[in-house]
Amino acid sequence: YLEHKTVVGETPLFFAARYGSLNILDLLIRNGAVVNCHNLKSYTPLHMAACCKRTTCEAILLKLISAGAKVDALDVENRSALHFAVEENNITATRVLLEAGLDPMVVDFFGRNVVVSACMVGNIEVFELVLGKLGHKLDVINYQSRDGWTLLMEA
Repeated sequence: YLEHKTVVGETPLFFAARYGSLNILDLLIRNGAVVNCHNLKSYTPLHMAACCKRTTCEAILLKLISAGAKVDALDVENRSALHFAVEENNITATRVLLEAGLDPMVVDFFGRNVVVSACMVGNIEVFELVLGKLGHKLDVINYQSRDGWTLLMEA
């Protein structure tokens, strides 16, 4: 039952990642759990780990990445795990995923990149972390989504 899926397509690895169960996650991976599985919305365990705010968050993300999790996997709305971390105001996950090389300028289905998402959630620490990764470039600061919204309008 290692790869048994719920009706929405989630395996035990999803639950371990989402709820911060590092020991269970490690056990599942050591026994062959597929780290790049996805549910019906194309969320991966890495997407779920990006939402976890427990003290084990960083270790879980790093464990999934070292086990071969595809860091740039996108869901059906074209959102990466970094989008999830930012939208959840998860500073630890945001930092880990930026360090893993996720591109903050990937645009989701709605035309929003991670910088826009950081403005929308209103957490200045997350915003500064993302903007710092991009180097405070003028084209980033002046970014407009497809519907014409600027960062200031989103904030």
